[in-house]
Amino acid sequence: MHPAFRVSTPSHARPLVIAAIALLGLPGGNTLADDLLGIYIGGSVGQSHVRSDQVLFYGPDGIPLTSEVSVAKSATGWKVLVGFRPISWAGAELAYVDFGNPTASQGPPPGFGLSYTARLNAKAATAFGVLYAPIPIPRFDMYAKAGLARLRTTVDGDALFGCWPPLLCAVGGGAVHRDQSSARLAYGAGMQARLSAIGIRLEYERISASGGDPDLLSLGVTWSF
Repeated sequence: MHPAFRVSTPSHARPLVIAAIALLGLPGGNTLADDLLGIYIGGSVGQSHVRSDQVLFYGPDGIPLTSEVSVAKSATGWKVLVGFRPISWAGAELAYVDFGNPTASQGPPPGFGLSYTARLNAKAATAFGVLYAPIPIPRFDMYAKAGLARLRTTVDGDALFGCWPPLLCAVGGGAVHRDQSSARLAYGAGMQARLSAIGIRLEYERISASGGDPDLLSLGVTWSF
């Protein structure tokens, strides 16, 4: 596989990869290149990872309980999309991606420190340009894509900071609420097998965000018109 299309896969997402590789065993056919062109719609679901960096829990007096922390959690994400492939080697896609709503937590540390629960959410509207690799395999594509995303991330949580058994001292409470929207670079890669108008694809995509990059590894279906 060319380095431009190599995707690292976490162990918990390997069943998606196995399902996609199985598609290569489907019978080929005499589909012409022109049959690949046109408008398509689709959707997918898979394993996402939501991150939020530089999180501060503030006490009632407005003073941070501790220094910044980073929180992250895996979740189930999904997306819907519409695409257009005017020529065999290039196309474009618009999509709405929901990376899920996981809850990240850290229990009381032994002795002294921070305990928190944080609810994360990341959603994005994306616009991609798509380039297809010239692979001479019937009914099979590999592609890379890059574009822009309008990303919205939220973090809501509560925390306690102080001494925990066996130590004894005051424990202070705090909370965080963050709601950010920004335009960010987005990129990804994938492969797909086609059954006439139906396509089945495995795809990885990521949004580059200063507050934490959300990503999604998904298995989906498309329908071409």
